[in-house]
Amino acid sequence: MSRGLPIPEDRPTLPKFLADNGYATGQIGKWDIGTKLQGPLQVGFNQIAKTPPKKKYTKQEIAKLPNGVKQLATKKSGSKYFCINAAGKTVWLTDYDGDSMVDYVGHHKEEPFFLYWSPEAVHSPSIEAPERLMARTTATGKRRKLAGTIVSVDDQVGKLIKALEKHGLRENTLVIFTSDNGANGGEGGSSAPYTGGKGIGTQKEGWVRVPTIFSMPGTIPRGKTYEGLIANFDFYSTIAVLAGQPIPRHCDGVDLLPFLTGENTGDAHEYLYWLNNEPGDAVRRHLIAARWKDWRLYKKYDKDPWQLFDLKSDPKEERNVAADHPEVVTQMAAKHSTWATTLAPLAQIPEIEGGALKSTPGHGWASLNDVVATEQVKPTKNEVAYSMLGFRNTLVFYTFEKQNVVLKILIDNQDQSFPLSCDLYQFAPTTTKQNLKNWINNQHSDAIFPEVPQPIFTKKLPKGFCKVTASEEIRAHDNPGPVPGKFTEFKVQYSVKARNVGKNIKIPTFADSAKVFVQTK
Repeated sequence: MSRGLPIPEDRPTLPKFLADNGYATGQIGKWDIGTKLQGPLQVGFNQIAKTPPKKKYTKQEIAKLPNGVKQLATKKSGSKYFCINAAGKTVWLTDYDGDSMVDYVGHHKEEPFFLYWSPEAVHSPSIEAPERLMARTTATGKRRKLAGTIVSVDDQVGKLIKALEKHGLRENTLVIFTSDNGANGGEGGSSAPYTGGKGIGTQKEGWVRVPTIFSMPGTIPRGKTYEGLIANFDFYSTIAVLAGQPIPRHCDGVDLLPFLTGENTGDAHEYLYWLNNEPGDAVRRHLIAARWKDWRLYKKYDKDPWQLFDLKSDPKEERNVAADHPEVVTQMAAKHSTWATTLAPLAQIPEIEGGALKSTPGHGWASLNDVVATEQVKPTKNEVAYSMLGFRNTLVFYTFEKQNVVLKILIDNQDQSFPLSCDLYQFAPTTTKQNLKNWINNQHSDAIFPEVPQPIFTKKLPKGFCKVTASEEIRAHDNPGPVPGKFTEFKVQYSVKARNVGKNIKIPTFADSAKVFVQTK
């Protein structure tokens, strides 16, 4: 649950899995999982929507804002939900995201694609919701603002559906609409007939039960309701099967399509489990729980006694019936305990200086080619900037002939199951991206190069996030020489490689190139 916990690199994310199987992968909106260095581009997305500039309120505008919006605008140094589009106009961010979805579909209509949108709208607080949206609802009181944001999300889903229909993609595209948690009672949201939700009541059923809609005309029947136990990790497995691939071994999920079509009946899972006990996470989110049929077993901390609720007769969880059904408590507790032993040890949230590697703010789309350096590695007089390919552990450098370059690199080496070292390789500027891929995929075979690439720098790395500095004269073999005032390219391949490996380790492979240019004086 906790922000900052590392996403395991030995278990590919859904976008990484799909990208490896020929899919374009795009992301729009909110992202707050993984370490500070595991942005969406680093965990498998090919493209992400750039973050548009925020609307900046003038002092006169701030003075006229309601108190809640005034505090938010001051804290965020601008609006959270209004942005400036490419034409310079102020627009509602969720509308802007919807246009980005339409743009993505249009650009990738000729190839299989995976698009993930996580809107800011409906995410608390909803206090900036414009009147034009709230006027379209029948909600009253504080719920009116939340309802306005719900309208805006609905609008964007409509844009997406129309774009799919326009390009003839509606019937072969699975659309999944869901949420990361139940309703926020503080904004007038309700998880009725269940209690709880975001904020107060996160231990209740209303926090973990979320709206979910699957749509794929011709495959999934319209207007049907499936009542079985599922979890959102089933999405990965379902999508993998739909993409014609076996479910990865690290996935606990099942293919939901047979259940959604009626081919299979009953619960997709007999049991579901929760365990959120990261010490740094908010106390209100600690949860140990299990579901079996209509039974819900729950406690907040290990030291607490189990509580048992029958959600069919008591959806508000007002009557703890653990004493009346000790055999159910024993059975479900034993199942939860057995499941918990299969989990990897709780990871540490690493301390990372300088923050995440982020895409350049602006309009349009960013790819790995657009990733910029962190604060501590911005170029100075004798340095060259770089772009990092995240978990692919690959850097590509560009500079001009006979430039003395100081390379400063930040590397995650938390896992000490085997020692790591960093190596810088030198290539001619005529080297193509395909040749680099071939070189990596052929275990650094030198046969494809007329001139053997040599490692010009090697350094063993201690545990932790390591700053590596290498000062070398890097000269392009075949470069005719820099042209004053022009950008000249030079490529150096960097990779993290295992040393003294005592077991089978899968070395990350080169997947793309990043571009950094140095201009001659």
